[in-house]
Amino acid sequence: MRKLLGNLKLMAKIGILILIIAVFLGSMSMISYFSSSNELEKSIEEEQASTMNEMASASEQLAKLATNLQEESGKFKV
Repeated sequence: MRKLLGNLKLMAKIGILILIIAVFLGSMSMISYFSSSNELEKSIEEEQASTMNEMASASEQLAKLATNLQEESGKFKV
């Protein structure tokens, strides 16, 4: 490594080091972003599925109540 960078001035060595660090940090940030994005997407899908199941259950209950009300109102007709 000394031979490779031995002839460069100190500022050039610092510039190369900063470039390497910037590329490393940028790649780590992108990996973190994509990982978080996938986790968020999964979480949203699970929440939507849960909400849809709750809505379907509530709709079924309402339909049963409506049916029961119709049956009850039919019994009391004169």
